[in-house]
Amino acid sequence: MKRFFAILLLVFSFWKSEAQIVISPDTACIHVDTNGIIDTVKLTITNNTAAEVSLYWTLDMGKNFPSQWRTQICDFNLCYDYNVRQQSPNKPNKLAAGATNKTFSFYLTDSFNYVFIDTVYIVFYTDKTFKDTLQVIPIIIGGCTLMSQTYNLSLNEVVLLPNPSHDGSFEVRGDEDFDRIELYDMMGRLIFKDRYEAQKKYKLPDVYSGMKVVKLISDKRKQVTCRLLMIQ
Repeated sequence: MKRFFAILLLVFSFWKSEAQIVISPDTACIHVDTNGIIDTVKLTITNNTAAEVSLYWTLDMGKNFPSQWRTQICDFNLCYDYNVRQQSPNKPNKLAAGATNKTFSFYLTDSFNYVFIDTVYIVFYTDKTFKDTLQVIPIIIGGCTLMSQTYNLSLNEVVLLPNPSHDGSFEVRGDEDFDRIELYDMMGRLIFKDRYEAQKKYKLPDVYSGMKVVKLISDKRKQVTCRLLMIQ
């Protein structure tokens, strides 16, 4: 019995330690520019534990990622070649106890006028065999796009959280006032509509997995569309 509780305490201590390694944002999006993409996602990684940690990463781009596009990751140590999907296990990203690093960057370049909506995933590990997963960071490509030129609305002012959604629920974070919200599938079919309320949690029952288009509409003739990934 004592051995059981000792093992339980060890597991709890390990879980608590990993939970104190904070990576933000936990979801990111990249805007697609048909004149060619040069866009960046920067991650902030904080080690709130009492010991130095070593982190490792892989990049999951999926089978449908356009060959026209190039990705690049720069971690704590170096900038890797284009489209590298796994860091060198011999170059751990070391972070001292209590330290924060803001240099980890994901770059997407050269779209060659090819527009595509997809999600890639940066997976962080705590071991160089890439088995002990710490956190998965989805990066949604195609992010939020301003549809009306009448209003100068920053892309960063509207965010869908969580994204991806695993239970069919999400909320809209932003400073703009809209009147209604509509959600479409990628075939353009309306599957949900409601009155817009800031930071309201919208629940979508029986929605199948995949990319959805969220439209935020105001009677002042402005409209913003965002991409929302549903994983059921």
